[in-house]
Amino acid sequence: GNAVLENTLIAFSDSGGALFCGTSTTVSLICCDVYGNVGGDWVGCISGQLGIDGNISADPLFCDTLSGDFRLETCSPCLPGNHPDGYDCGVPIGAYCSGCACKSATVPVTWGTIKTMYR
Repeated sequence: GNAVLENTLIAFSDSGGALFCGTSTTVSLICCDVYGNVGGDWVGCISGQLGIDGNISADPLFCDTLSGDFRLETCSPCLPGNHPDGYDCGVPIGAYCSGCACKSATVPVTWGTIKTMYR
């Protein structure tokens, strides 16, 4: 059959590709994020749809997957206004809205590097 998935988040599957389709299945994705799936992301019946109709492949930035918190950080590319291509999906991609502040990345820096910033 034919299926349309909208505002769907398919991420971090540890087996197979992002989506399995039968031989006569057609699947169209709109405003979807397919990312980090062990068997591939935009492969098989959904190949060629990345970058079209608001579809992205970006880390969704879940709040805390280890504790089962799959809400999104406020800077998630899946939230309205944060789409990496500027596309307006209108609603969040995925089932949950934002639930935590963005985690700031830390980068190790030597003392010498810090001193050169103030010379």
